[in-house]
Amino acid sequence: MNKITLDELSTVTPILALNNLERETEFDYFRIVSIAKTKYEEYAKNPLYFITYAKEEEIQDGWYTKPVDLRPYVNKIIKDHPNYTFVVDQTMVDYLEYSPTDKLILVEDIHTTIDDLFNYFKNKSHAKTVAVTGSVGKTTCVGLIESILKQDKRVMRIYSKRITPLVLKANIINLLNDDIDYIVTENSIYYHDHVKILADLLKPEIAAILNIESSHLGVDGLKTIDDICRFKSAIFQYAKQGYIIEGDPYLDRLHMEDGELKYDDESILYNPELQLDRIDLSETTVEDEKFNIENEIVVNPFMLSTLSKKQFLTAYKIGKHIGISNEHIQNGMNSYQPVENRLQTEYISGKRIIFDGDITTFERIKELSDNMYKNKYLVLRKVGSAENTFRIADIKQHFNKYVKVFIFDDVEYLDELKDEPNVEIVSDHSFMNDIDGTVIYHYSGYYRVWDQYKEENLSIYDKEKYPIMKVKKI
Repeated sequence: MNKITLDELSTVTPILALNNLERETEFDYFRIVSIAKTKYEEYAKNPLYFITYAKEEEIQDGWYTKPVDLRPYVNKIIKDHPNYTFVVDQTMVDYLEYSPTDKLILVEDIHTTIDDLFNYFKNKSHAKTVAVTGSVGKTTCVGLIESILKQDKRVMRIYSKRITPLVLKANIINLLNDDIDYIVTENSIYYHDHVKILADLLKPEIAAILNIESSHLGVDGLKTIDDICRFKSAIFQYAKQGYIIEGDPYLDRLHMEDGELKYDDESILYNPELQLDRIDLSETTVEDEKFNIENEIVVNPFMLSTLSKKQFLTAYKIGKHIGISNEHIQNGMNSYQPVENRLQTEYISGKRIIFDGDITTFERIKELSDNMYKNKYLVLRKVGSAENTFRIADIKQHFNKYVKVFIFDDVEYLDELKDEPNVEIVSDHSFMNDIDGTVIYHYSGYYRVWDQYKEENLSIYDKEKYPIMKVKKI
């Protein structure tokens, strides 16, 4: 974790007033927002706690489903943590209550102070940024890249399902130090310019787009899939090396011409330093349920699918570009485990169970279904989505890729999904006894909510016989 003295802080950002603090005081954690699901402030000796609130323009730009604003709770937070030092700004002065023993730093604007610290630590670092975007599979691809680079380099990964500028800045301020060689991150798009804004903050030297799907249609500025491709392409604004997947009908329309990145004939951005390479999926073959990548390395993928080919090849290309040896790339890939319990493989009674815990979208089910297993079955245990009912109903077009599709009788959207020849409605897991093949088991939202589920919600699930899901008792 980074540290800073109060004296040093005053040279980084303007301070208007202090209360009960000495200039030599050293802070060893900057609590701006929670990072990495760890409450570092509980372990720090002297945390600097920012009474944070979201910028109005960031709220308007769709960064937050629920904007952060600690100001209404400032007095309670100070009272509950008498040993912390708090950063407050002019917007809080009128209702701030404090005693002479409270440790306070008053600044003009808390966002300016955070930006000052962000730029201070970023500019001290020599780390290069690797960023990935796409419609499906970003998180896993970034995890693979991290696992590969960690074999030789010192790596910092910024992870969040919904990275906001505030989350990104909090990670950099706390964790980016002189030991870091590479920052790896994903650039998500919830409003049209989010990829660009994140790229402006941390300028990726190496960037990749995995795929372009319809996932974000309907949000601000994204009326067509062409729009999605254009706005995701902003990830290449500062890159020296870029990768796109060959054969994607939208990515195939991107090309460099006289220093410009173009989408067909439309100029997207100007970056004469960008080398844009296309990744040919045929460079990876499947042998004995393993990936043979360019006849250089052989790895055991967590799933044999078109999407995992894209992820492994992209990670391989980036590792080779950075100079990681084939041995270390192979070690990094084989030791990687998908994060957040979204995708994990278990073998139960001789059956391969690929458990998927991501939110249900048409694109997610499509990518899961485009796999290379011969005898395969789909289980829909829970279906939940932000997509409309008609889009959910479209999932049925992938059912014919399976021997049979089992849908639990209590799932949402059952009426929209059940009327297909190879669908069987079930109420428990007894059907698993008769399956001879690979099972794709989809439980929407598992990685988000599973730890909060109570035991009675699993009354029909035989956890000893089929320990697919790791249940945390409450």
